[in-house]
Amino acid sequence: MKLYFQNFKDLLSKKSDSYLDTCEKMPLWNFKMFIETNDLKYFSSKLKYDAKLQNVADAFFTNYIELTNNRKVENRYVTMFEIMRLENKYKCVSLLLNAMYNYDAKLGKESFDKMVDILKQWNYSIDVNKDVFKQIETINNRLQGIKTKIELIRAKLDEKDVESKDKPNFDAELINISRILELRFQLKVKDLNVSEFIGYQQQAHQLVEQQSKSKK
Repeated sequence: MKLYFQNFKDLLSKKSDSYLDTCEKMPLWNFKMFIETNDLKYFSSKLKYDAKLQNVADAFFTNYIELTNNRKVENRYVTMFEIMRLENKYKCVSLLLNAMYNYDAKLGKESFDKMVDILKQWNYSIDVNKDVFKQIETINNRLQGIKTKIELIRAKLDEKDVESKDKPNFDAELINISRILELRFQLKVKDLNVSEFIGYQQQAHQLVEQQSKSKK
């Protein structure tokens, strides 16, 4: 199963060097910071958010799972992206409703109609021929259900982090890898990209398996 939250074909046909959409491009430090913060800015070398970063993250995790076949990570990040999708919807619709509620009629009907059209894209409709304020309040009440859903999903994710090891500890992992491979140098988060990290992980795993077989 690959991660397809949005169609990112257009993104891949117009690549930017600032987009960290593969394991080879992604510094391990950026990946570590994303896991700790869920902030999509870490998928950009400029550390600045833009609208394409959700697609960049989709592409990155597709590549990551192809290289690792790590289903635990897949399940975790499917949940994380669902949280981010709902949070984005909640914030955008909240801003729209606030702008519509406080709309100055002097600005004209056309601008208000544009906001109504944008609201439809989020699957909320307003009939301008009926009581607009009452409809805004109704949508706002429905929106609180999304907020509750976000809190419930996040609570379950946090609970899994406490109970399991799905959330990686890169520093500890690198110390362990360096020990297993008997490296003369200590692997550090800031010195590696994600592809290199996966490579060292796989080397260590293979060595442990070989040693285990030789003892039998």
